[in-house]
Amino acid sequence: MRNQKGFVFPLVLGVIFITFLFLTSSTHIYLSEKRYLHETKGYYISNSLNVMAIKSLIRQIENQNNMDSGTIAFNQGKINYHVYPQEEENYLINITTSIEHGRAIKYQVLYSIKDHRPLKWNEN
Repeated sequence: MRNQKGFVFPLVLGVIFITFLFLTSSTHIYLSEKRYLHETKGYYISNSLNVMAIKSLIRQIENQNNMDSGTIAFNQGKINYHVYPQEEENYLINITTSIEHGRAIKYQVLYSIKDHRPLKWNEN
């Protein structure tokens, strides 16, 4: 037998350890990107629902079909709203958006009938 000093075993252990670290890191990056994609999709859906609801509520306000509060249901979620008349032909619209598998987001819009545009848009 030749003189074997165990050179291959530590090398194999090192390669396995480096491969394990690489796979763990790749998995962590993949899961982070997946969570980010889910949050971005939820935020996009929430904003889209808000824009559609605001347009619908503005049409109702301008046609003098004022509704104090209610719920608008969409396929992806629902929106609860409250409309409060303010001074100088302004309306304060409070919106709570709830989407499937997501968190509820609250918005506050100050709309001017005289200018026919939102004056202020806050996300709470």
